[in-house]
Amino acid sequence: MKLNHINLTVTDVQEASDFLVKYFGTFHIGFFIDGKENVDKVYRHLKEDGFDAPSPENTGHSYGFYVQAPGGFTVEVGA
Repeated sequence: MKLNHINLTVTDVQEASDFLVKYFGTFHIGFFIDGKENVDKVYRHLKEDGFDAPSPENTGHSYGFYVQAPGGFTVEVGA
């Protein structure tokens, strides 16, 4: 699984944004994995473990879904 981007809740948005853009060029979290089948597999695993996530769908740039992770940040899974 390849980390594509990261989006975190922070106490100082501008300071965090400046830091992330300056050193990493990105400001949110997402994972792109190979194939729709693998996206569906991750989705099923999350649902089986009790996470509430909408069904994967075509978003225009990928096939995937978003899920709230423990701690209150959002993770995107796409292919």
